Amino acid sequence: MLYDDQEWVNRYRPASKTPWFGRKDGAGSKRFHEIFVCDDLRQPLETIPYAMNFGLVGFACDEGVRRNHGRPGAVEGPTAFREMLAKLPVMAPDNWKFYDVGDITCDDGDLETSQRCLGKTVHNLLEQGIFPLVIGGGHEVSWGNYQGVRASLPKSHLSIINFDSHFDIRSYEEQASSGTSFLQIHDDCHEKGIPFSYSCLGIQNYGNTSDLFEKAKQIGVQYVSADEIHKGSHHLDSSVNQAVEYGEGIYLTICLDVFASPFAPGVSAPQSLGLFPYHVIPAITHIARSGKVVCFDIAELNPKYDRDHTTVQLAALLTSTFIHEVVSEHYVRGPLTCCKDYLECES
Repeated sequence: MLYDDQEWVNRYRPASKTPWFGRKDGAGSKRFHEIFVCDDLRQPLETIPYAMNFGLVGFACDEGVRRNHGRPGAVEGPTAFREMLAKLPVMAPDNWKFYDVGDITCDDGDLETSQRCLGKTVHNLLEQGIFPLVIGGGHEVSWGNYQGVRASLPKSHLSIINFDSHFDIRSYEEQASSGTSFLQIHDDCHEKGIPFSYSCLGIQNYGNTSDLFEKAKQIGVQYVSADEIHKGSHHLDSSVNQAVEYGEGIYLTICLDVFASPFAPGVSAPQSLGLFPYHVIPAITHIARSGKVVCFDIAELNPKYDRDHTTVQLAALLTSTFIHEVVSEHYVRGPLTCCKDYLECES
């Protein structure tokens, strides 16, 4: 169990009630701060059978961004995210539960151990029938998340859908960083003989070197550039449909630097020519309604460089949209405890 794992315990910070506050509007109208349950993973969680259970995990880490020569500050992302999500209204049935289960930290520069501990956390949540919602931290969060998803679903064909301006397939021969997660995932799939399905949507032509474009082609990355999306949604729609159809399960990740800097100034690498939110929201809705998503995360939220809480509000709104679509689909499909159970029922 996690609470017997000293390596994990040393990097685990239980949830605090401090960020969860906001206005109360009376009976029949609730906000996230009114329905969350603050929990400690050092003890088993008491989940509700036949309900939709979500577990929010923070990955409080700047190390991957620092190694990748980006702007530090994403370590504060999880706390800022909680404070913003707390204030948003909840439009979902009463028969679901939302846990804040705390953070995995990286205070000593040992990124690899923190990623491994995040993977253990995600795996633990999935095994308890809890859907993991993970907030970074840099995009090194994805290698940690993937380890947990793969441990829980060792043989499933996963479609990885990443909204991002960067491929994040840099070499990790010298050291891993926020720019290496998806090459690490590729190599793990190759080692295990598992198909590698990776769609990267919103790529910046001037944000990736020619070597990275060649590497993407070599390892079979499916991608759509921001330029193509700005010219018409059919490129994005086609890629999303293909990834959803292929995957037995979907790992959905959003790097906030995919958005244009007026919408997301608070990131490690801002983009002048990035996407608009309503390029991405219909795609998130479609992916969530597939019933196949097994893990969702948001990366590169950097409150240090945010303006008027613009970026953190966007992160919270994207997450709330995703949650409500998953809950809606859950009650259409019937009482499945989580999307992991959907995979087991389909097999």
